[in-house]
Formats: sequence, C-alpha cells, structure tokens
Amino acid sequence: MFDDPSKAPPPAANFDIVLLQKLHDAVQAVYVECKRTPPPRAITADAGELYNELLGMVGDIRDKAVVTAVIPILRDRFKERISKAEPGSTKAVGS
Repeated sequence: MFDDPSKAPPPAANFDIVLLQKLHDAVQAVYVECKRTPPPRAITADAGELYNELLGMVGDIRDKAVVTAVIPILRDRFKERISKAEPGSTKAVGS
C-alpha cells in the first residue's frame, strides 16, 4: 500500500479488537489441544502477549494478508511453549 509505512496514516484505533479475538480463540484452542485448563484470565493475557509478538513481526498490523499468514506461526510457537510448561504452572515456558 505505502512504500514507506511511516508515511501511512495512523490506525483509527489503538488495537484491532477482531484480531485480538482471533488470537484469543487461537490461545483457547491450544489450551484445549494440550489438555490444559488455564488459570482465570490467562487466555486474555496470553492473547495480549501474542498480539505484542505479532506487532514485532509484521511491518503493518493493518495488512490483513500478512497478519493472517503470521497467526499460525504464533499459534505453533505458543503451543510449543504450552506443551513444555509444567501442568498447573501459570506461565508458558519462554513467555
């Protein structure tokens, strides 16, 4: 869209709520797949961490094609961390 992302107009909102919901769903699915019961509010916190990781991985958070391509990578990395964490622990390894 823009050759220089710094010249692009700022996003209308501070964060994309729909994207945060997608990340929340991905985190929740990973916990289910790993047969883990997360502590209260952990899913929201983990989704926020994935959002921050995503911000560091993409040049433009509004580029839906790139964001959609990166979410499975984030999900796989999160699943790996959850799988290595001790059952009952409140934090994934490496977070």
